[in-house]
Amino acid sequence: MTKKYYKICYLSGNTLMSYADGKLYNIDKNLPITYKLDQWNYPNFKDTKLMVFDSLENAQNWLSQDSVFPNRNNKIFECEVKNPTKRSIFLRIVFADYTCINKTLKMCITLKNKKKKYSQLCYQPPKGTVFVSALKLIKEVKI
Repeated sequence: MTKKYYKICYLSGNTLMSYADGKLYNIDKNLPITYKLDQWNYPNFKDTKLMVFDSLENAQNWLSQDSVFPNRNNKIFECEVKNPTKRSIFLRIVFADYTCINKTLKMCITLKNKKKKYSQLCYQPPKGTVFVSALKLIKEVKI
């Protein structure tokens, strides 16, 4: 039996968007990812990952704690994934850093590749987060 994973998106008009939406803070236009059903979706930035949850319960718990986007048209989708891993870079980007997200990503990847410390730029991802190289939204889960 194939492991099930869950992705949180939101519906903006007729478009499924990534939960992390740069439009809110007028930041890098490449940050939000547009997802399509039944197609493989990939990160917008080289050497980065997409995030999913390892259980429906963890995805629902994350949404129930949402204080930034509580009234948005959030959706949870069951998905297939490629190359799941529990460990990856999870940036701590504060509002002032949003204007330089590309620079911050490149710096973290460079430090990681040089085996140097970059933990001051990172924080613990939500419980049950799994990092993947690609994902395919299969079906919406009613919440």
